[in-house]
Amino acid sequence: MELMERLISPEKCVEIYPKNQENETRKRLLIRYQISNNIRRQNSNNRLGILWLIINPMVTSLIYVFVFTVMSANVNAMSIIIGIGIFRVFGLSVRSGIASIKDYRGGILAERISTNVLTFGMIGSSIVNSLLQTLGVGLVLIFIFKTGLLSAIVLMLCATLCGIMIEGLMLNMAKMIRNLPDLNNLIQHSLQLMFYLSPVLYNFERTSGIHRQINTFNPLTYFIEPVRAFANNDNLDFIENHYKAVVIMVILVIFSLRGYMSLDKVRWELSSWS
Repeated sequence: MELMERLISPEKCVEIYPKNQENETRKRLLIRYQISNNIRRQNSNNRLGILWLIINPMVTSLIYVFVFTVMSANVNAMSIIIGIGIFRVFGLSVRSGIASIKDYRGGILAERISTNVLTFGMIGSSIVNSLLQTLGVGLVLIFIFKTGLLSAIVLMLCATLCGIMIEGLMLNMAKMIRNLPDLNNLIQHSLQLMFYLSPVLYNFERTSGIHRQINTFNPLTYFIEPVRAFANNDNLDFIENHYKAVVIMVILVIFSLRGYMSLDKVRWELSSWS
């Protein structure tokens, strides 16, 4: 069997993967292993394992349904559940992105596995994780709020896009955070602040002044509010400046792609070969 070759120089490491059926099959199996291993590791100490990725968000959603409907709080329970569901994926993607280079057991430093496999494995893990995390929330929308199947699908798709792009964005900072661990604490505190600053517990239309201006630059706004608008059969009136929204999302896509494409460089710099 013709195996992967590496051309190594002081500046970079280039992988050459021969194109044949046997290698392609091996590559797919490795990607599948990366995905299943990443998902399984999240709940390895629990008997129900991967099911907790569905159960935890669903139980949390049902608790908020009770708090904001049974207790008659003056808020829209469905909007809050959508916001929390997507923010949960956002937070996990941030942590996954910045922790990507800490896996020394077969992840970024596994020199017998190609970077291509690791990259697709990371993206695949993000997709599976996001879908599982929002499946329970989608079921709550369907059976409690009677929004219909399509609303749940839109929620899961927006959350998945958010997960992929935010993880790629944070990959740009992974090496920096590894060298400056204090930045990790700063990011954790920033996540807590974003939970309340972003339109998670309230709709964007309820913001005003500088708070409103800040959220027009907040990518989370453009993942959460479309789902709310779709579930409520509303228009996308929250987008006051379509040009700004497009620019923000394009920048997010560019930096996300840069993060995934830089994985090989970071891997080479941290490799025992260097």
